[in-house]
Amino acid sequence: MFKLMALIVVLAVVSCAPKTSTEQLSPSRVETILLKDNTFNRERTLRIWLPAGYDEAKQDYPVLYLFDGQNLFDASLSIFSGVEWSADETAERLIKDGIIEPLIIVGIDNAGDPGRAEEYLPWPEPNIQLPPTGPRGQDLPAFFVQDVFPFIETRYRTQNQDRGLGGSSLGGIATLTVSQMAPELFNRLLVESPSLWISDQRMLTEVENASAEKWPMRIFIGMGGREYSRSCENDVQEYDTAGVENVERLAKTLKDHGLSPERLRVVIEECAAHSETAWARRLPEALTFLYGAK
Repeated sequence: MFKLMALIVVLAVVSCAPKTSTEQLSPSRVETILLKDNTFNRERTLRIWLPAGYDEAKQDYPVLYLFDGQNLFDASLSIFSGVEWSADETAERLIKDGIIEPLIIVGIDNAGDPGRAEEYLPWPEPNIQLPPTGPRGQDLPAFFVQDVFPFIETRYRTQNQDRGLGGSSLGGIATLTVSQMAPELFNRLLVESPSLWISDQRMLTEVENASAEKWPMRIFIGMGGREYSRSCENDVQEYDTAGVENVERLAKTLKDHGLSPERLRVVIEECAAHSETAWARRLPEALTFLYGAK
C-alpha cells in the first residue's frame, strides 16, 4: 500500500511539473509577406524563415538575405528545377546541433523572366534577354536600403550590423555587385556558381581593381566542376573548365587582397552541376563557415 501511495505521489508531481524550455519553444516557420518594392516598382514576395524559439526569445538575430527566394524552402515553388535549397531544414539542424548560431533567413523572390536578369545584372550581356529598361543590378543597394531593410528590421528582431547576402548563378553576380557598390551593407557573402563569364568577365576585372579594405568579414564561394556537362559521367566541356578557372581567379584576387582562410572559403565540387541540388548539398558547409557558433 505504501508503494502504491508513493507511486501516485510521484505521478502527481510529474504531471504538475512545468514543461521544459525546449518543449515550450515555438516551432520554426516561414512567413510569406508581400513587399511594395519602390526601387524596381514591383510587388514581390519575401519569405522569412524564423528559427525555433523566436517568439519567446528576447535576442536580436543576424539575418541572411538570399536571392531567388522561391527556390529556398519549398520544392513545389522552385521555378527552375523543382528542387529546393532546403535552407530551412539545414539551418534548423545546424542550430539544434549547436554548429551555428540562430539566425533569420530572408528569401527575396525574383521577378521572373526577363525581370530577374534585369535586376541581377549590373551590365548588358548579349546572350541574356533583358527588357528595354536594360540591366539594373546597380540599383540593388538602393533596393535593400530603401525597401527591404526598413520592412524587415521594423518587423523582426534583427542585428542590423550583422547582415549576410547570398545567391547562385546570376544571383551570385548580384551578390558581388552589392558588395562592390555598398560594402558597408553586408559583412557575410554566400556566392554559389557565380556567372562570372557575363559581360566579358567584367566582374573579375572590377574585383581586381577594388579596394582590398572593403571586403566582408567572411565569404563562401562554391562551384561545381561539371556545371554545364552536369555529371562526371559526361566529358568535361569548355564551359566547365572556364567556370572553375573564373572562380579560381576570383579566389586568388581575394587572397591577394588579404583574405585569410578564416575569412574566405572556396569549395570546388568536382562532379557538381549548376543546380539547386548542388547548392543545397553545399549549404551546410556554407552556413557553418559563415555563421559557425563561437
